[in-house]
Amino acid sequence: MRNLIIKTGIRILALYCLWLLLFKGLGFISPSYNSILQKFYNLILNNLLHTTQYVIERTTNIVVSINIDSLIFQDHSGMKINDDCLGVKLISIFVILIIALPGASVKNKLWYIPSGIALLHLLNIIRMIVLSYTIIYSNYFDFMHQFVFRIILYAATFGLWFIWIKYFIDQEYIKNQFSRT
Repeated sequence: MRNLIIKTGIRILALYCLWLLLFKGLGFISPSYNSILQKFYNLILNNLLHTTQYVIERTTNIVVSINIDSLIFQDHSGMKINDDCLGVKLISIFVILIIALPGASVKNKLWYIPSGIALLHLLNIIRMIVLSYTIIYSNYFDFMHQFVFRIILYAATFGLWFIWIKYFIDQEYIKNQFSRT
């Protein structure tokens, strides 16, 4: 058991270091990498902005304009979407945990990881839409942003991880690893 925990911990740490290198470190080495990374962030950002704009304009009588990284509602209130709000960190945590945990087939990882990413991104889109309604119709934006959706998104990530462990990890493999020690 101890070896399994240590090996899994080392895998998680190694994958986290790789993530830090890819999303933070390479920009210091090569400025052109920052351009590539920013294009990736812009792709996610534009999807969030345009999807939210579409839904809000179709479900209300409010005109929504987009200004670089912000949604501006016709009454001039708005919402800025920072890089931290794109869900990249949370999705990365999900991917790292699924890859690092032993006892599951690569075939299952190849469909479960993209499905989990899509679900977490969909939840982030829903988050942006609900936060837009919150700005338009109430004064609870900070509460919804800081508490409610943080809990929902982390709970969803934990739930996906729990489902992975419960239904896709080979329990016999884990029992064998525990019985060796």
